[in-house]
Amino acid sequence: MLVQAGEFVQPSQPVLRIAGQAGHEVILQVPAELADALREGTAVSLAAVGLEERDPLARQAMTGRIRAVVADSTGLDGFFPVAIDISPNAALRAGIGVDVRLPEPTRTAIQVPLGAILDPSGYKPFVWKEVGGHAERAWVRLGALVGDQVEILEGLHDGDRIVVRGHTQLLPGDDVGGGS
Repeated sequence: MLVQAGEFVQPSQPVLRIAGQAGHEVILQVPAELADALREGTAVSLAAVGLEERDPLARQAMTGRIRAVVADSTGLDGFFPVAIDISPNAALRAGIGVDVRLPEPTRTAIQVPLGAILDPSGYKPFVWKEVGGHAERAWVRLGALVGDQVEILEGLHDGDRIVVRGHTQLLPGDDVGGGS
């Protein structure tokens, strides 16, 4: 199962497993969007967590290389296995947590601050776009949340200017300045 940074997990919920090659391999499950962007041979950063009995937060940095990205999902959840070879390390054993930092996929979608979206979880999210110095509603189709930014898959184009402050009280045609 893939677990995102900051996400809560239940006790004993698997997040990844160390397997094969006498503990010199990490297998994890990633969503299709990430699996498509990963390439064999790519270097990744890892950190073993909880190696020291008296310090469960102690971390040991490691490096690894992606050995394989399975092209087919292994189940109904739509996640794809990724095998990462790691350097032999006698300290690793079953039950040790491993934090894996994979390269971020290149994103080509327009991103805007999440706060600029009105009705973001509703049926018709929109932003206020500046056109000729006036507010114009632009209905948008939202993509992935990336930090405090959200991808806009439809509804905006490169170069569009949006209103990000004071936009909750706007009406169509209101003066927003900046027009030519």
